[in-house]
Amino acid sequence: MNLFVFKKKYEEFRKLQKEKLKDLKQKLNPSLFFTKQTVQNACGTVGIIHSLANNKSHLHIESKSFVIF
Repeated sequence: MNLFVFKKKYEEFRKLQKEKLKDLKQKLNPSLFFTKQTVQNACGTVGIIHSLANNKSHLHIESKSFVIF
């Protein structure tokens, strides 16, 4: 069961947003960590991983102690 149904209208909106961002030539910080969620019902876990990985310097976590496979 999907909680979010991808409809044609959403796909059109997503394409427009993608083009807008491409036109802005946005530059992302190379230290930004991002991973795509590939396992169902892992939203919270992925959110926590993103939070920890992108705030290592604020949390005083040593780089070598935080390994993501």
